Amino acid sequence: MQYSKNGLRNFNTTKTKAICCISKRAAYKSTVAKTSSSGLRPAPTVEQVKELEHIGRQLVDATVARRKKHTLKTWEKATLDEKRNILDKEMQELARPNKPKSQERLDFESLEGTSDYTSITPVIPTIDDSNRPRPGAFVELRRNTVVVHGVVLNEQLQGNAVKVNVITQKGEIWSNNPDDIMVSIPDFTPEHILEQISASDDAVEAQDAMARLKVIKQLDVFEQQITIMTNYYSPIVSKLYDKVRSQNPTQWARLSLHKILTSHPPPLGRGDETTAAIALHKLLIQDPLYFVATEVHRSSLEFSARPLAEVENIKRVTQWIRGNSAEITDFIRKAKTIITLSRDIRDKAPQGPPTPDSSSLPTLNESDRCIIDFLRSATRKHSAHQTNPYESFAPTIIKRLGIYKKDITGDVIFRFLQDIGALEPWHDMILLTEEQAIALGSTENIVFNDQEKLVDEHDSQRHDWGQLPVYIIDAADAEELDDGISIEKLNDGTSWLHVHVADPTSNLDRKSPIALAAATRGCSMYGPQKTFPMLPNSYTMTQHSLGSLGQDGAQKVLTFSALLDQHGHILGHKVRAGIIRKVHVITYSAVENAWGELSRDLDWPFGDDPPFMPESTALSPKAMADLDGLRQLGSLQQGRRAGLGRMIWTMPLPKVVFPDRPVPSSTADLQLWTGFPRILYGVERRELSPARAMVAEAMILAGQVAGRFCTENGLPGLFRTAGKPLGDPVDSASRGNLSAEIVMRSNIASRPAYYSITPSEHWQLGVGPETGGYVRVTSPLRRFADMVMHWQIKAALLGRKSPTISSDEMQKYAARLHERESVVKSVYRSQQGYWAAMYIQRRLEHRPDDPVFSNLEGYTFNTPEFDTFSRLYTTAILLPGLAIKGWLSTTQKPSWDIGEKVKVRITEVTMVGKAKIRLQLDD
Repeated sequence: MQYSKNGLRNFNTTKTKAICCISKRAAYKSTVAKTSSSGLRPAPTVEQVKELEHIGRQLVDATVARRKKHTLKTWEKATLDEKRNILDKEMQELARPNKPKSQERLDFESLEGTSDYTSITPVIPTIDDSNRPRPGAFVELRRNTVVVHGVVLNEQLQGNAVKVNVITQKGEIWSNNPDDIMVSIPDFTPEHILEQISASDDAVEAQDAMARLKVIKQLDVFEQQITIMTNYYSPIVSKLYDKVRSQNPTQWARLSLHKILTSHPPPLGRGDETTAAIALHKLLIQDPLYFVATEVHRSSLEFSARPLAEVENIKRVTQWIRGNSAEITDFIRKAKTIITLSRDIRDKAPQGPPTPDSSSLPTLNESDRCIIDFLRSATRKHSAHQTNPYESFAPTIIKRLGIYKKDITGDVIFRFLQDIGALEPWHDMILLTEEQAIALGSTENIVFNDQEKLVDEHDSQRHDWGQLPVYIIDAADAEELDDGISIEKLNDGTSWLHVHVADPTSNLDRKSPIALAAATRGCSMYGPQKTFPMLPNSYTMTQHSLGSLGQDGAQKVLTFSALLDQHGHILGHKVRAGIIRKVHVITYSAVENAWGELSRDLDWPFGDDPPFMPESTALSPKAMADLDGLRQLGSLQQGRRAGLGRMIWTMPLPKVVFPDRPVPSSTADLQLWTGFPRILYGVERRELSPARAMVAEAMILAGQVAGRFCTENGLPGLFRTAGKPLGDPVDSASRGNLSAEIVMRSNIASRPAYYSITPSEHWQLGVGPETGGYVRVTSPLRRFADMVMHWQIKAALLGRKSPTISSDEMQKYAARLHERESVVKSVYRSQQGYWAAMYIQRRLEHRPDDPVFSNLEGYTFNTPEFDTFSRLYTTAILLPGLAIKGWLSTTQKPSWDIGEKVKVRITEVTMVGKAKIRLQLDD
């Protein structure tokens, strides 16, 4: 949650008064300090008495009041010396060296956060400029029920992780993961105050302590205003659920704090929109039975209202659990019978393809189904920021079975559901998240009606590309094909590079059911077992995926063209609606084979046979000449960026493949299985192969052309922007393409791109506002942001005087789509990490002596950290050969720096909570 300065108008008035009071007290304290060494106290002046009285009435030292040591009444009755003693003690406490951590801090640190730092898929540290709180911002830190207010001091890179230093209400400096921040308000504390505060609690100087005291007082005043607003909105929120929930009892609904404030503005004279929004946030997040904070709540200010059917089921089953009812007892009896049978089948059945078992199972009644639904919902990923209504009750059912001996966590409940046949043994646990439950409903039930087909306003102006060859180059397993490229060489040595992009908006307006569903999804999601397409396959694959109509089938496109000189500079550009007729669908590996390059899209470290074998496609001399020309133009673009000192850094990523998709599933209440689907373990190196680099450069040029078109026509757009990364690579010779090892040693933190509605700098691409910026337009079949830009650009091609999408609308798209794309990217990484760990665990069980598990080359991913639970030092180790991280524990603290090479072997995989790969040194 982030508010602008305008939302703080009323608060800032009070804040300024408070800081003035504190500043006066600082002067007084300085006078006292100068005379204290003599042991004498000067008689207070009239001005000093007035200052102390004003401080007492204005601030009442809320920190002390919370501790119940002093109240307003006792402060009013206190003598001048007593008041002075109170202030002295506060200063002494802040300046006391070697202070132990507060109980509040210990409670907070004992709870698990939501950072990617503990994920087994390696991630380069990132600083999200789109919504990151800057120094001076008020923030709410939250893990479950532990909530702390503070002010951002600064941010820094610590051990390959970005940390935000926050001064809290107790004057402590906490170093937090950015994901711990749930709410932020910019420009809360003046910069000159923060400059006096060190980022350490050791040996606090007097000036530092005074500055901390100013921040504490400021937070105290603000918290009192939030409390007033909380009391006002509490009865309103208590009646809110029935007004905002979906009328369909099985569907989620979204609600925005902004909409609530529109209907229920804060009362005049009692607060402003900022304090009201924070109060609403606190009330809603404290009611998880009804309201769930979205994964991107900090920037979206949105909650999701649980489906009514789920709320009622939670109430029903928890009541049964509390009363140890017959429904629970009967369910446990049936479950024990099924688990005994399930384990017997699993032990006796040979390994092989998945097959339904025909054993007779106990019949479920309606109560049993309610309990299974309850447990299924309990396995969903839940935000670390909010209490989980299932957490205290779902484990109770599993414990009463007396079968699972370890702590009952979400993954144990998940395993129980698999053991009784309520979920397949290969069910994807990662997809069971709150966000997916809300946003990944199928689009296939949305039918495109030809009778409602729009009249294509561009038909009369489409440029016919005739027999110009269009090369559609993608991976062998690619699904929808969005784009193709062409080249036209001119006699003067210049060349036109054309990027022809699928045109799904030729049949859709923004209010059509398909478009609205696509807006909700934001982009396609490619899982190991299943793809969730943004657009229905029945619409995409029959009309708009390039090449779907055959080699000579005419297809509508939107073409972005750049005229390039011999050095790769853009001399001119055009954007046209068009028709292509001569398409050639080719794979990356086919192009590279034709060039005589070693094609290696994926490595297969366990010796799996690639599911998509490289093929040799005979290319005509004309095609070879065109591809050579395109490759040369792409190399010129790469050279231009390298000359600007731009870098591309990558981390390897596991690529787990289920080659026999779709994997089997059952519609029965319960179904036991034998066997398991085939899984293949690949590693994406992420470095661009020659063919991939050629296509990527063409797409970047298309984005630059789109940016220039929007800028020249005054169109608000979804311009991509990304700042310069933190850190500096140690190996300047690798500039342009940095390996994972160099990235780690360099302590680099990337700044992921996000959307701006005006032309902005994209540092990594070497593009700035002076050249029109960069707009992604080449993937409208799988990215809704590209569809949005097609609507905007095509309306301008028709000569309309004003943009079809206004700046305000575009800003909403920018925020929503950035959030959605970030969530999908995170889910993809989590899925690959989960199935990589599952693959290794299963292989360890059946082939523990596999040589792949030993003598692995690894690189230290962080500095060793002491684990208070195990009493061991733990170091994350990047294993590039497997594209995962493992954890190495030692009794003594190793003297390793980040990026040091070590030899290790895999000893164990645990799937409790987050998947962990356990390592030992391999001498």
